[in-house]
Amino acid sequence: MKWILILLVLGSIRSLASIFYFQYINERLDLKIQKRMDALLFEKARKIDLECYENPEYYNKFNRVLTNMNRLPADVVFNITSLFSFVLLSIILFSYMWNVDSVILLFGVCPIISSYIVGKNNDLKYKCTIEKTRWDRQKSYVDETIYQKDYIKELKLTNIGNVLQNKFNEAAGKNVSIQRYYGIKMLGFSILEKLFSETFVFAGGCLYAMYRLFLCKDLQAAEFVVLINAIRTFNNRMNRALLFVNKAGEHSLQISDLKEFMDYECKMKDGIQECGGVEEIVFNGVAFQYQNSEDYALKNIDLTIRRGEKIAIVGYNGAGKTTLIKLLMRFYDVVEGCILYNGKNIKEYKLEQYRRNFAAVFQDFKLYALSLEDNIFMGDKHEPGDAKAKDALSKVGLWGKVNQFRNGLKTMLTKEFDHDGEVLSGGEGQKLAISRMYVKDFEIAILDEPSSALDPIAENEMYHTMFEAANTKTVIFISHRLSAAAKADKVVYMEKGTIVEQGTHNELMKQKGKYYQMFCLQAEAYNRSGLQYE
Repeated sequence: MKWILILLVLGSIRSLASIFYFQYINERLDLKIQKRMDALLFEKARKIDLECYENPEYYNKFNRVLTNMNRLPADVVFNITSLFSFVLLSIILFSYMWNVDSVILLFGVCPIISSYIVGKNNDLKYKCTIEKTRWDRQKSYVDETIYQKDYIKELKLTNIGNVLQNKFNEAAGKNVSIQRYYGIKMLGFSILEKLFSETFVFAGGCLYAMYRLFLCKDLQAAEFVVLINAIRTFNNRMNRALLFVNKAGEHSLQISDLKEFMDYECKMKDGIQECGGVEEIVFNGVAFQYQNSEDYALKNIDLTIRRGEKIAIVGYNGAGKTTLIKLLMRFYDVVEGCILYNGKNIKEYKLEQYRRNFAAVFQDFKLYALSLEDNIFMGDKHEPGDAKAKDALSKVGLWGKVNQFRNGLKTMLTKEFDHDGEVLSGGEGQKLAISRMYVKDFEIAILDEPSSALDPIAENEMYHTMFEAANTKTVIFISHRLSAAAKADKVVYMEKGTIVEQGTHNELMKQKGKYYQMFCLQAEAYNRSGLQYE
């Protein structure tokens, strides 16, 4: 009766504590932990090197971390509390069984063996998950393209949907093969686990009880049932406690991925020098090679850019133009040579401060499901209804349209979270991306194909306004339309990762080299269209 009362009291306390925890504490705790973990992951993701996103092995790990983080913090907390509870209960049962019949404790060996088998099974599951990650990403990519509006027009007009379907089927098939390979082994472990956790215990308990009942004759018929139930209860509690131990092992593998991700040391080391306004930038014998690539993307780059200059970088696709820009903004570090900013290696400057000197508009710019105002200022501090936003939109020719919106600058872009959100056309979206440059206090403007979605008239107005607004600022732009390059102070023509020619438009035209040939080809195309090309 003493032991029964103790168990009843402890069981009641545990039940009340469980109700209090799950109904009152758990949900809030879960949200708080998730918020903190998301903040840490988000901050780390912002800081890791750009090449990490291009490394499949690292990116797969990144993907697993993000997937597991949805429930991992709450699962770990739940597992620890449950483990503590069941270990405590198992100790009490152990003490009770010792007084009732110490032989019963021998059946506790089965859960220990079972736990070891479960651990081996979990290792196989983890390996299976790792191998499936690459194909899970492929399936997810297909899912994303199928459901996003950016792809739907081409899906309706072409057979690309069949190609995507084949990619999905390939990934699903690979996952089936991986699961089949590991599944056979996991099946064997699962059968062994069931034998030790249930079958052997039940059969052994019955045999031991029958031994006591028929041979020793020290057991009553009613006690026979009690003994079997005692063995099964003790075994079940041990199994539950060891289950949480194994779950902790599974969590440790997931946490290991998280730890490796969080402990990753960026190759972009922070400098200590303060970074002021730019006077001169010098590329001195710069060479660069992408990870896992045999060829150099850039080699023997020598280039000087002075304050206030307007530099056009031109050349055919794959010439290394965008790579040159990425090195300047220190998304990557050079392999050979150096880039000097006011006479000092850019590696010596504080990285975040150095990058703040740039205002960039990329060819693959993004618009966010946020207000127009947020899409312009991009997180920089500003006053609501800041006049800078109106001025910036006016310079790109977008204020007339925005002014007609019911909510003005507070209008949400896209309809993802707001049915009244506005959807901009490709050209309007590019204008909005360019407007970000006009609200920022920058030293160097970087524009990578800034007018690809604009018509020729809008493009001409954009360059005129940009050069006028950035009168004393340095502007570096990449463009395939050489009419824009003709307006620059210096034209840099690139081919196969090297600078082949550089000079003013007139100087390069007089040389009649590579730039001249490219310019004439474009002019001829315009003339064939009946357009005058100056």
